[in-house]
Amino acid sequence: MSARLGAVAVGHPFPSLLVALAVGGLVLIEGGDGARALLLTLGMVGFQVSIGATNDVVDRDRDAIAKPWKPLPAGRVSASAARWIALGAYAMGAALSAFAGLVPLGVGLAGHGLGLAYDLRLKRAGWGWLAFALALPLVPIYAWTGAGAGLPPRLGALTVLGALAGLQLALANELVDLEADAVASGRGLAVRLGRRRATTTMVLTAAAVLSVAVLTFSDAASAASSAMVAAIGATAVGVAASTRGAPRWRWLGWQAQALGVALLALAWISAARV
Repeated sequence: MSARLGAVAVGHPFPSLLVALAVGGLVLIEGGDGARALLLTLGMVGFQVSIGATNDVVDRDRDAIAKPWKPLPAGRVSASAARWIALGAYAMGAALSAFAGLVPLGVGLAGHGLGLAYDLRLKRAGWGWLAFALALPLVPIYAWTGAGAGLPPRLGALTVLGALAGLQLALANELVDLEADAVASGRGLAVRLGRRRATTTMVLTAAAVLSVAVLTFSDAASAASSAMVAAIGATAVGVAASTRGAPRWRWLGWQAQALGVALLALAWISAARV
């Protein structure tokens, strides 16, 4: 897939667009207009692309050993160009967030900082999951404050859900490249735990996320309930795929789980707002 996407892959388009679209959806749920939703969506695209491009620059030597198909080791993008993409995307994210207000700008910069910490240090130290767990709850806060609505409803429960989902997605993401990371002397949580224990932890965490979400899900309109059912289905399919042996299945499993978490956030917050 990276080869088919060409140079675009340096921005990690799937997670970047998924997180950004979730932001836009949350802004609309809060009652923000289309222009504000687009502004914050593009702002989040900027932050996410910057994190993705920085990740590829930092990992280019390890990727040359374990993942030679990625944009930098494959020669589709130079390290210099990737740095400029990261810087330009960051500037775009910060500028657009500033138009929404100082609070969403601060939240966006905090999330971007966690992403850079993941790229530069935490992933190699085996603490990459912590960046996911801390950053994911910031996404609805960015959207809600950007819409001018203060903090999201039921923030305590939302933070717990976001932190658990962050751990779930971090493990699903690391399982995709488990063998390659081991070859390149990676020190991620999944490598340290080993495939069996990492998979078990991911499954249990995903079950905890869904359990907490369902137990705290407020009475809601049919649209929110339908989104919750879709979230549960996508998560279940993703978890099943992530337990498979072939890396391609695990790659699809990580994407399905990420989609499930995004749908879960939209459904849960929509119901909590009522």
